[in-house]
Amino acid sequence: MANKWTDELRAKVVELYLAEMSKYDESEKPTHSMEACKTLAEQLGFTANGVRLVLTQAGVYIAKTPRSSAATPTGDKPKAATRGSKQTSLNNLKTAIRNIDPELLDEELIDKLTGVQAEYFATIISKVV
Repeated sequence: MANKWTDELRAKVVELYLAEMSKYDESEKPTHSMEACKTLAEQLGFTANGVRLVLTQAGVYIAKTPRSSAATPTGDKPKAATRGSKQTSLNNLKTAIRNIDPELLDEELIDKLTGVQAEYFATIISKVV
């Protein structure tokens, strides 16, 4: 059983995952993504969550799309932002700040924010600017 991730193993997981996912139509990929992680985990001796983490960090993991709830009330409440990846939210915030003044950008500080915090600040900046 392998117990340490190496760069070669990460690359192999990404390659095998992409090959497996290429067998499906775009609309079917989210449905089969976690099953592909489980299969790869069994083959390589890692957990499915470990494989999913490696794929997510590589930017190739295809997550299931959340189901929309028919019972959600539609009042005058403001619509919440859709949830994306933390890295996407951080990148959106960095871009918003960079568009104002590149010298203001402190990437180390921004990288410490949660995705929700980053998305919140990016939204505010985009509305103000």
